[in-house]
Amino acid sequence: MSKTHEEYMEEYLRLDKHQRIPFRLTLHFLFCSKCRNEVKALTKAEKLSAEPLNVPVPLKDDTIQKVLAKVNSNLAPQKKRNLIPRWVSSGIILILTMLSLGYITRSFDNEYYTFWAFMLFTIAFIVYILVFFASNMELFIKRINTKTHKGSGSPA
Repeated sequence: MSKTHEEYMEEYLRLDKHQRIPFRLTLHFLFCSKCRNEVKALTKAEKLSAEPLNVPVPLKDDTIQKVLAKVNSNLAPQKKRNLIPRWVSSGIILILTMLSLGYITRSFDNEYYTFWAFMLFTIAFIVYILVFFASNMELFIKRINTKTHKGSGSPA
């Protein structure tokens, strides 16, 4: 019993993506130009539908941001302040505190107070570094991603 073109195409369409085409189906496609052209058209349509759409959007102003701000104020882009100068100044203050602490504790006769003064400073410095990295994590992640993707040739 011979199958019709529709039955062969139905069998082809039942296959999973990237599944091997059975030999009898491949043999039919080799000799049947109608089915072969239909498979080519389906393959081309699938490739075209998988590509991103390039629709030019003429934006002369901040239209998208204005719409987002109207829809939901939480989605509107917020200006991010650069807090790095504050972190640098507080780091300088922390270092000056350590230097003055060293100068003050030099006059102590008891090493116990000197040890705990510097231990307190060490803890404060570690907390400063941890809070700095935790609050600026997004900045560091962006820099790491741009450095790793820059030379790989893939889009970031």
